[in-house]
Amino acid sequence: MMTIIKMILSFPIILLSCKCVPQAKMEKVQLDKVNVYLDLKEKGYTTVGAITHFEDLKKKNVDIKTLSNEDKQKLEEILNNTEKKKHHQTKFGINNIFCEIKFSGQNHSDYSIIIISIDKVKSMITDLTDMKNYVITNKSDLDWLQNFSEQIRKQ
Repeated sequence: MMTIIKMILSFPIILLSCKCVPQAKMEKVQLDKVNVYLDLKEKGYTTVGAITHFEDLKKKNVDIKTLSNEDKQKLEEILNNTEKKKHHQTKFGINNIFCEIKFSGQNHSDYSIIIISIDKVKSMITDLTDMKNYVITNKSDLDWLQNFSEQIRKQ
C-alpha cells in the first residue's frame, strides 16, 4: 500500500520535470516588399472599417511609398521579436499606417493588408489578410515605430 502511495505522489514530479511536449518554434517572418499608403488620417477604425478603408485606398489610387531595405529589415526584426496572436474584432487607435506587405514564401500571390496602429505604450501590427496580431511593447521598437510614423506623415 505504501509503495502505491509513493508512486502516486512521485508521478506529478516526474511529469513536471520532463519535457514531453516539444515547444513549437516561432515561425520567422521574411518581408519581400512593403508598400505604405500615403493617405494618413487621424481616425480610429474597427477591423471591418480598416478593411473597407483599404478597398477605398485601392479604388482612389492613393500614392504609395515602397520602404527602403533598412526600414523593411527593421520592421521584419520587430515582427520576429513579437508574439503572434489570433486577431479578433477590435478598435484601432487614431495613429494608423496602412500597408501592403509581400511576405517571402507567402502561399498566395497577393499582398497581405496590414494596419500598424501606433501608441506610446503599446502598438499593434495587424495582418488583416491572415488575421494575426503582433503586439509591440518593447520600448525601442515603440520608439522606432513612432519615428517611422512621423517620417511617413512628413511626405
